[in-house]
Amino acid sequence: MPISTSFRTEIETTNKLTDIKPADTVFFIGSCFADNIGQKLSDGMMNSMVNPFGPAYNPISVALQIERIIDKKACENKEIIKNENNYLTTLAHSKIYASSEAELKNIIDTQTATAHNFLQKASLIAITFGTAMTYRKIDTETIVANCHKLPANCFTRQRLTVDNIVDEWLKIIEKLQHINPNAHIVFTVSPIRHIKDTLHGNQISKAILIEAVDKIVETTSNTSYFGAYEIMLDDLRDYRFYTDDMLHPNNIAIEYIYKHFAEAYLSVNTQQMIAEGTKLTQATKHRPINTSGPAYVAFIDATIEKIEKFCQKYTLTQENNAIRQSVEILNKLKKNTQC
Repeated sequence: MPISTSFRTEIETTNKLTDIKPADTVFFIGSCFADNIGQKLSDGMMNSMVNPFGPAYNPISVALQIERIIDKKACENKEIIKNENNYLTTLAHSKIYASSEAELKNIIDTQTATAHNFLQKASLIAITFGTAMTYRKIDTETIVANCHKLPANCFTRQRLTVDNIVDEWLKIIEKLQHINPNAHIVFTVSPIRHIKDTLHGNQISKAILIEAVDKIVETTSNTSYFGAYEIMLDDLRDYRFYTDDMLHPNNIAIEYIYKHFAEAYLSVNTQQMIAEGTKLTQATKHRPINTSGPAYVAFIDATIEKIEKFCQKYTLTQENNAIRQSVEILNKLKKNTQC
């Protein structure tokens, strides 16, 4: 038998699972890996929403967030906790906080309404599970998205089973397909390792997630599985593709996984749009040493003009979240420069 000279198992994306167009809307929710891939599309001026309540890692918390968005469920007193001087909700990440209960409720309810509109019109809904381990708050008997540094005796810790996840998500998919019957729903399992569960525990957790997703996709329509986990662990099987903590994929790995994702779910035209849009986003973030002169104003005007031509080329509108935010930032910079 001849010896292979490849020295790695390259995973090829051969099937086009859907064909997202430039003017389509995409929605990402789940673990911080959803942030990684979703941000690539946002930076490319794709109309997108990514983790409206911050990352959630276990499938039940992700389901609770989706359910809140679908039902436009208001933030409730029982989910609010106070930690030091901040108010937080156990159904969201700690990046969502406020200085009062009323302010927190307003933030959550506003974000819920915005996310509901996105979810209704999304052509692609991407869901990422990170771990099967959960923490249930004892007094409310609710699985939390984040413990917010509360004492350990406030929670019971348990590992979800395949059936727990499948049963919950079959209900969620039915609800999703009721409000948006045309969306393609893609599941991924985050390749980020949760070593607090021990390496052995992490492997068991990931195996549960993979089997659960397999059963969900097998028994539902217009759903698929994207193998980010397999690409990271079997194709990019080397620590040079990790950040310094040796747990998270680095930028090279994220870019490689994104390209596989793009080939499977995005049209060629959309991939080109994202490549061009990313350059515009970089220009929007550019800050020269001298921001008070006419040269910087001219740069801002030129960037706005490029965005306008970009919108015309790909038939995008101001409803596009990324476009609107970029133009608002540039106009604000221009105003401050001329003051």
